[in-house]
Amino acid sequence: MRRFIHTSSIAVVNGPRGALIDESMTRDPRDADDYYRSKMQSDRVVQDFLRDRPEMFAAFVMPGWMHGPGDLGPTAAGQFTLDYLRRALPGIPPGTFSFVDARDVAFALVAAAEKGRRGEHYLAAGHHIAMPDLVRIYEQVIGAPAPTRQIPVAVLWPIAAMQEIIARLTGRPALLSLAAVRTMRAEAERTRFNPAKSRDELDLTFRPIADTIRDEVGWFRAHGMARTQRSDDGRRQSA
Repeated sequence: MRRFIHTSSIAVVNGPRGALIDESMTRDPRDADDYYRSKMQSDRVVQDFLRDRPEMFAAFVMPGWMHGPGDLGPTAAGQFTLDYLRRALPGIPPGTFSFVDARDVAFALVAAAEKGRRGEHYLAAGHHIAMPDLVRIYEQVIGAPAPTRQIPVAVLWPIAAMQEIIARLTGRPALLSLAAVRTMRAEAERTRFNPAKSRDELDLTFRPIADTIRDEVGWFRAHGMARTQRSDDGRRQSA
């Protein structure tokens, strides 16, 4: 039987705030932005394909917010780490996240191909964490002080609008978009995902967040992506 694995997303599931969300808790399309709907639609295409092709095998892996070494892009996750290194974060935004190492997601993809069940979804979402707790881990791992100012959602809207204007003028990606603020607000405390199915069927485990950040930062430094900057006394130092 020919087989493939579809990299889906936690965007296709949802639950009440504070709930432990599993693979069966599908998201209502009316409760989704364009990005989330694109993930739901791509899942539907694969499911329809499987119904028409009984000779094919496919399973679904649903990652959370992926970090880790090898982020050449960088992705938005890697950019967050680089911005922390460069002390470019203006403060701590609100929100909670499901933080996962990209290497653990890669393991889940291989395991789903080898041991997964046809047509099944498997969460690879990692660790639920609030942003203030996450930046404290960055501080401990990197040794650079974390921002202390809390940024309320009301302040994020004009910041995001200005970032989008700057992005259009410069061609560089926005550090914060209006869509990101909407998602951050809607998904707060909806980032606890039940790993039981993936643990039991795929033997999936998640490495500590600190290990991921340490390896991610080390890779950025080794590849010259963490620029130098001036310290408070004017000397240049490596990020």
